[in-house]
Amino acid sequence: MKTTSLVAESASALALRREIGRFLRTARERGEMDCTRRQRARRRCQRSWPLLVTIEDQPEDQHRCVALHNASPSGIAFLCPQRIPPCTTVLIKLFWHDEFSPFVPAVVRHATRKLDGYIIGCAFVLSAGGAGGHATEHEMSVMARKH
Repeated sequence: MKTTSLVAESASALALRREIGRFLRTARERGEMDCTRRQRARRRCQRSWPLLVTIEDQPEDQHRCVALHNASPSGIAFLCPQRIPPCTTVLIKLFWHDEFSPFVPAVVRHATRKLDGYIIGCAFVLSAGGAGGHATEHEMSVMARKH
């Protein structure tokens, strides 16, 4: 039984990695890349398009429509009218128009106030990835190149 759940968990993590990779490829094709890294470990893809976000353990009809701010292999940032506190787990539908697109779990790392809402920065969480369930930077960059 334990082996079966580990296989299912690995399959689930692989599906999420593929979804993130598909999203990053699409963002690169349609968006633009940061010219500078500033304090960032990796360049980020920027483009404004809609995403659906829900806070874990809230009803599905509580989706928030937000706008992508930027994305990298290890995380995503979006503009949201409401503040979402750091350490909150959110579920993000990267392709809101695709009924088969899964919600990708992420943990809020920061909420920065802007004139038109909050920039919510999140780190992707994959159940079978890296320490504590977080995908490592290496895993995410390999995944982004492969898919």
